[in-house]
Amino acid sequence: MHQLLENNQIYLIDTESKYLDDCKNLEIQLRELAQKFQNEVGLKNLVNFVESSNFCDNHIIEYRKFIRAHIDEWRYPDIGSNFSCLYRRFRNTSINYVEIAIRLFELLREQNEGAILEALHLAFISESERGREGKTSNIGLDNQQELLIMALEQEIGKVSKSDRETETQVNFFCQTLANSSAAELKKTFYKYIEVCNEDLSMSNLVQINQATDGLASKLLREFSCFSITKFNRQLNLYRRKIENTRISQLNVEEQTDKKVSLTKQISTQLLRSGHSPAKFLELVEQIEVLNFLNDVLDVKYALKSWPGFIHWEVLSNVPRGIKISEYSKTLN
Repeated sequence: MHQLLENNQIYLIDTESKYLDDCKNLEIQLRELAQKFQNEVGLKNLVNFVESSNFCDNHIIEYRKFIRAHIDEWRYPDIGSNFSCLYRRFRNTSINYVEIAIRLFELLREQNEGAILEALHLAFISESERGREGKTSNIGLDNQQELLIMALEQEIGKVSKSDRETETQVNFFCQTLANSSAAELKKTFYKYIEVCNEDLSMSNLVQINQATDGLASKLLREFSCFSITKFNRQLNLYRRKIENTRISQLNVEEQTDKKVSLTKQISTQLLRSGHSPAKFLELVEQIEVLNFLNDVLDVKYALKSWPGFIHWEVLSNVPRGIKISEYSKTLN
């Protein structure tokens, strides 16, 4: 519910606001799943698994190449999809992707043909669901975001002074969040540098994690794929750019205040011109939700993070040029 005051009259604009709150709840749920996984397996065991595997920073590139090479095996319905459907699917897929990654980890440690076959089957299904919400899908997040942006342009265009002003305002509402994972990454590494500033190794991992009150494991879990090699590389990068990592809460508040101000300004202009601002307000929120899914959750709990790496550990066993279904038959 949004409240606007115009000519001493209060206008209550009823819009759906449940999504942003649910996004935060979803992030908490995914964080708890990841934390539970780490506690049950053990931080050192997870780091050792990653370091002794085929981990490398370009696993994301190789994973995407694999998806493109097998694109004909993943088919998504060529139909439209509204926002609520996308959000519901994305929410369920995000949870499933992490839960299946945990199961894949267990199967990889069994190291027998039956476990490998089950892992390949699960990874294929899981990636199919994740891909359905991605760039290759006509009902995915990127497609939905484009539709919302076009609709927002139309709403703002009703009251803007020029096409250029419309473009500037739309770009502002669509920009990366000030509290995105990229911003959090820099801020958290800066905090680590202040508290500890030591490279990690298998011998000091537990001690440093305790000394930093879990800050080391948070960085490993959410931003470094449980790889101390990647962690140390990131740490050295932020040591050299330490001044640029000073992201204050003020920056987040400034962006929030500016957004609130611009939202009220456009809503008031719409009211004065005889248009309801309800659609505009709904679009602004929906775009913010998609930004959160893309800039926060997708970075920490999907292809780019440890769940994605575990999926890749399974899928990378499929030889080049062979379909996943054909490879599966050789394991039966």
